[in-house]
Amino acid sequence: MNSNITIPQGNSSEEIKQREKIIRDFYHKWKEDNPSQCRYNLSLKDYINIRMVSIIETSEHAAKSYLSTIAVLQLDAILIGAKKNFNQ
Repeated sequence: MNSNITIPQGNSSEEIKQREKIIRDFYHKWKEDNPSQCRYNLSLKDYINIRMVSIIETSEHAAKSYLSTIAVLQLDAILIGAKKNFNQ
């Protein structure tokens, strides 16, 4: 994540649009760096694939919250370190 990015924290429609653009720009760069659009997950011992529909849905929903936007920008760490809940 580019630490020089200022992420708006408010809830106005303009701030949500700005966060959505930040997320879409992040995904664009991520896809350039990861043309296979997947990351190996340590818990599953398998690849997690990122589909375009996931990117669109995430950018629309995560942009509504500052904290959700921050989480999206940690995509690699989340995909690699996510653990399967074996209690379900």
